Formats: sequence, C-alpha cells, structure tokens
Amino acid sequence: MPRDRPLSSMAIMVIALLEEQGATHPYELQQVMLSRGADRYLRLTTGTLYHTVNRLAEQQLIRAVGTQCEGNRPERTAYEATEAGIEALRDRVADLLKTPADEHPVFAVAIAEAHHLPAPLIVELLQRRVEHLSEIEALIDSNLASAEAAGAARRYLLGAHYRKALVTADLTWTRQLIHDIRTEHLEWENK
Repeated sequence: MPRDRPLSSMAIMVIALLEEQGATHPYELQQVMLSRGADRYLRLTTGTLYHTVNRLAEQQLIRAVGTQCEGNRPERTAYEATEAGIEALRDRVADLLKTPADEHPVFAVAIAEAHHLPAPLIVELLQRRVEHLSEIEALIDSNLASAEAAGAARRYLLGAHYRKALVTADLTWTRQLIHDIRTEHLEWENK
C-alpha cells in the first residue's frame, strides 16, 4: 500500500524503535519512548501510538509477527519493521536532517506582540517563563542521567540532548531580555 504523506514524528519513532529493538509490542515501544524522554518533543498517548502502529501496518511499513499473552492480560501483538518501512524511515530522517522545518512556535507570536503590555508585567511573565524552563531543563537532565545510568547509548538520546540545547538557549535569551527591559537597554513605550 503506498504512502500518501511523509512519516509523522510518531511513525518515525515507531519504525526506528522496531528496527533497533526487533519484534516489539506497542506497550514496550511506549515505555522505551518514555524512558528516552520522547514525550517532551512528541505527543505520546496510547491512542496516538496504536493509531500510528495500525496505519503503518496498513501501509506495510511494519508487520505483525505474533501475539503474546501473559497471565490475565490481553493478547499483545508484536510488530517488526519491514524493508519498505526502514527505507521510508531513512528517507524521511535524511530529509528532515537536511531541510530546516518551517515550524510556527506560538511563543514567537507572543513575544512579537509583547510590546502591547507594560514592561513590569512583561518582566514578571518572563520571569515565570524562566522558572518553567528551569524546571524543564532539570527534568531533561534527570531523564538523561537516568537513561545514561541504565546504559542507553548517547546516539539514542540525541533528541533529548537537542531539546536540552533548545531549552538552554531559550533560558539564556529570555534572561537577557529580562535584563534589557529592567535596565532600559530595550526601549519600551508601554511602561
């Protein structure tokens, strides 16, 4: 069955983990994704994961290879990546690496229009942003430390390292903006 659109972020993760781990059922995939902090940069819900697995199976990019039943738990179907799936994965990852995405973060809109608010309020709101970003940075550090302590190779954690770099850059930029507003290095009409 032909693919009608590029692989989603979730589809990339599913095929990549199946190539890496071999035959695996979706619950195990989700646990590995969580252990690597993938929920910080992709919407990781059970429903989305199972929908993606079903769609990839329909497209013959992955295939069911058997079911397992443990105790009173329902049967779990294990999947593996197909050659077509691995090829689609490699093509999509290569495309995403070479071509910057045209992303539209909502913070860019908010900061572009922040001049409509008084400077003291902006400083207060940005200070809260710094607190939230600091918490996120600490959580990423904790997740990375746990994953590395569990023996996860760095190549599997590049997404988390990238997310950490983005959060760190955001913190640096936001702190500088707060400083510039407070010291009036940035002219602000709405005081």
